[in-house]
Amino acid sequence: MKKMLILVMVLVLPVLIACDGNNQSTVNGDEGVANGSQIADNGGAETMEPPDFSTTPMLSAGAGFSLALRADGTVWHWGRTPGLGETNTPMQVENLTNITAISAGVTHAMALRYDGTVWTWHRMNDAHTTPTQLPDIVDVIAISAGFAGASSQSLVLLSDGSLYVLRGEPMLIATDVVDMSVDSVLKSDGTVWRKSSPMQWQHLNQIDGLENIIAIEGATALCSDGTVWIWGDHPSLGVAITQSDVTDIIAVTGGPALRNDDTVWQVAGEPQQVENLSEVVALSFTRSTAGGLSAHSLALREDGTVWAWGVNTEGQLGDGTTSGDDNTNRRDLPAQVLGENGVGYFNLIE
Repeated sequence: MKKMLILVMVLVLPVLIACDGNNQSTVNGDEGVANGSQIADNGGAETMEPPDFSTTPMLSAGAGFSLALRADGTVWHWGRTPGLGETNTPMQVENLTNITAISAGVTHAMALRYDGTVWTWHRMNDAHTTPTQLPDIVDVIAISAGFAGASSQSLVLLSDGSLYVLRGEPMLIATDVVDMSVDSVLKSDGTVWRKSSPMQWQHLNQIDGLENIIAIEGATALCSDGTVWIWGDHPSLGVAITQSDVTDIIAVTGGPALRNDDTVWQVAGEPQQVENLSEVVALSFTRSTAGGLSAHSLALREDGTVWAWGVNTEGQLGDGTTSGDDNTNRRDLPAQVLGENGVGYFNLIE
């Protein structure tokens, strides 16, 4: 398998200049783009199915559930997946083929098809739902199911760099975007912009001190020199930025990060390598939610196997249980995800 790095979001090209090293900042108040523009539809045009379809595998950790995209373009889930029920080992999501990207949220999930169409499914009073295509949305290259539990937080990035939030009619919130996270966007000039409040995308404020950034996820940013920068609200500074002591990072998740030697590290606070993991090519992480569904992480190794650790209350670790270590509901060390119906081990490339 050719090594490729995949996270929940679209990959971006590095800006080959050094970071400026500022470690504290405040929002400067510059506003982003916002209007009521709607994404045009494709006029009902039909697309032909690609022969021998294949894609790059990826993982997405949601609130109490996990998604996986296999190389054949099929989508798999485990845990308490919105609209699809509960399972503690992987099951295939029906009626989804030729998928190129996935995103797991809180009460819904999204999938991006090779033809640029977006498909979503969600929880409705514990009833099962079927993935449904979102109308009037085409030419999408990246998706985000958000993490606020509301469909209004879903984002789609178009091939021209325009970013829309799905709130009734799709609303344009930024242009020249190359990456996005739950509350921020990365523009092509390497700057990071953050929404003005948890539920408001109408105005974006630039985060000073974050420059030459090549990827974002959660409240973490990856600089072109391999350093990681973490931001958070400060009562007097507005937004405070600190640099992690871990270096040579090539991907961030908002939790653990991937280093250039294919090892996984916790970058917040005291640096610590995640044990029992090597030859990792992709990571995903989900943080705790207000509803008590706590964080878990997923890792894809070069051999196609999937590993998981963290909270397992809903079976989101895929080990056939809803428990953890020492009669708890948490596993501190990565364990391999089992295969369908608990037979063998799950693999994204075989």
